[in-house]
Amino acid sequence: MKVLWIFLFFLNMSLLWGKAIDQYPDFNLKYLAPPPATVYYGEKLAIPFVLHFIHLADSLVWYSLPAGSYVEQVFGHCPPVGGIFNLWRGDCHYNLIIPGNAINKVFSGAPTVAVLWQYDNRKQNFFHKLAPIHVQVIPHCPSMLNIPVQQATANSHFVLPLRPFVQYYEENLRAGTAFAAQLVPGAQDGLLFDAKQFAITGIPTRIGTYTFAVGGMTSRCKTQPTTITIKVVDNPKDKPVFKNTLSLLTAMPDQIYRMNLLELLETPNHFMVSNQLSFRIESKYSNAAWLSISPTNPTLLEGKVPAQLAGQMAKFTLVASSNTGGDSEPVHVSIPIAYDPSRKPAIKPFVIEHATNQLMDFDLRSYVVTMDDEPWTLFVDKIEPMASWLSHTATALQGIPPADAAGQQYDVTLRVNTESGGSSDAITVPIKIAINPQLTPYFEDPDIILPVAMSNTYYSYDFAKNNTVLPENIPYQIEFDTTSPQPGWVTIQNNRLIIKQVPETSANSIPLRLLIRNLPGGTSLVYRTDLKIISNSTL
Repeated sequence: MKVLWIFLFFLNMSLLWGKAIDQYPDFNLKYLAPPPATVYYGEKLAIPFVLHFIHLADSLVWYSLPAGSYVEQVFGHCPPVGGIFNLWRGDCHYNLIIPGNAINKVFSGAPTVAVLWQYDNRKQNFFHKLAPIHVQVIPHCPSMLNIPVQQATANSHFVLPLRPFVQYYEENLRAGTAFAAQLVPGAQDGLLFDAKQFAITGIPTRIGTYTFAVGGMTSRCKTQPTTITIKVVDNPKDKPVFKNTLSLLTAMPDQIYRMNLLELLETPNHFMVSNQLSFRIESKYSNAAWLSISPTNPTLLEGKVPAQLAGQMAKFTLVASSNTGGDSEPVHVSIPIAYDPSRKPAIKPFVIEHATNQLMDFDLRSYVVTMDDEPWTLFVDKIEPMASWLSHTATALQGIPPADAAGQQYDVTLRVNTESGGSSDAITVPIKIAINPQLTPYFEDPDIILPVAMSNTYYSYDFAKNNTVLPENIPYQIEFDTTSPQPGWVTIQNNRLIIKQVPETSANSIPLRLLIRNLPGGTSLVYRTDLKIISNSTL
């Protein structure tokens, strides 16, 4: 009897099965809510929709998705994408994901599901579309951040850039959406909003507390205002002080002259942190008419030297001012103007190599060429990257490179100056700090085993994810050993071995030679490994 019941059960199921697969698929798509028209930059928009189906069979494929978007399954009775054989009904919930990865990008299209049905010798394609979407990536609405209490000095120039205090300012700028600031009151005792500088600026005419409300708007959004408090005080300890002895570059007749005025101060770095320093030529004194402060850089003196002034002195009176320290004492400056350009000095190229934690005192006298051994003075124009440990005298570069400078190269732009011939051409020389052998990188396990690659496919292997590189916590870069030729179709990008398409090759494996490089430790030993390749045609 039991055997009979089992026979009847399977007979019934087979009849139902045959009947079911003979049914045409019935399915439809619908959004669970109207799709939004925008997504914020840097965020993902999930548009929920549901697939209802009956007698779905054979294969399901998504078409016409907006470029860059994708479908993710959320929950429900869901058919797999590709080959399927699902005879019953179900509801599957999905999200259409729109990534906001590019400002102003537009995602448009009508997501479509296609089902290929076949029974016996009959085949038919069935389609169903969602309503078209049009989603644009937009910047966030700006908002005002809290602004710390600011300090200013009465009767001294003050600038407070507002850009750092507007959240998403740069994002809106990239989107071409202008942010217009609004200051209330618009002006107060010498301070006002300068739209060109996007800053509160001016010369406060009293000591005390200034209070402003600042907000703004774009074409889409308006911010809530925030309060700015500016305390105007007299702060003598921040008063700029000029050096007792000024080293000045000699000017050349009929040429542009420029001077970094920060070099004339005792402690310029103290003021440069917040860029609160400015200079002015004091008008109540007699000054060289051809000299002025740059309109775009308040710490740069510039002007074209009249040709008839060769051999003379250009005299002017300079005042330095900081927001919190007020004006310095005036300093009377005399710039010598060269009288014989043929006596222009020169610097021969050189390289400095030095170890960390050891005093460097590099004398340039053997590299400087002057006429008749005329005395000269060293000037440093620029150091890249910035090196607070490096200083200079009239003839030498000095300093003690710290431990964290190991492996670093500093490019120092310098020139020398003589009274008769003026300034040499600027020359950039490298200071190479020796590596620390204890920090040379290496693989914890030197035996690197790469996954097998298959021809005509994409291949990627992440060295950082699959291998431990020591020392830890020091950024490193994996690259090919340039002394051993590697196939042009194999690259390393961001410590990943990349082959866009593995070619068909008669070789069973490709030898690879790798090395690791970090800044303080230099370059590792060469590591050897092989990439095995299997041809698709043999499978």
